[in-house]
Amino acid sequence: MSLIGEDDKPANTLKESVLNEEERILAYNQINKMMKRLYKEARLVHGDLSEYNILWHQNQCYFIDVTQSVDIGDQLAYQLLQRDCENITDFFNKLRVPGILLPEDLFRTISGVDVEEAEMLLKKDSSVVTYVPSPMTSPVKNVERRKS
Repeated sequence: MSLIGEDDKPANTLKESVLNEEERILAYNQINKMMKRLYKEARLVHGDLSEYNILWHQNQCYFIDVTQSVDIGDQLAYQLLQRDCENITDFFNKLRVPGILLPEDLFRTISGVDVEEAEMLLKKDSSVVTYVPSPMTSPVKNVERRKS
């Protein structure tokens, strides 16, 4: 792990940063790509993503507090992804960034399913949670675990 910042001073969070319009658009697009990559490649949802958990340094966003992320097979993953999408959309709406997605459209872009479809999947069989661990965490695939 290394320090993101300069002269032994950590980079500002996105909340603390003063960005011009071009930088706000850049940051928004980077975050969308990073959320999708986290979901698709690492099979994780941050779960507490907001302007407070994103650093801005040299025109680049960095997610922090990623250790609390949940696997996309976790029962709470869709709820947490929805909250992440709402947080990001709310922040960039306040900054008046043009062309941002609605939270439900961002959710669909990242997960490939609608919020309503995700809720139905959870309600359909809430007694069984299908857990597909990330290849980085386990060689086991398609394991089912029952809720207690």
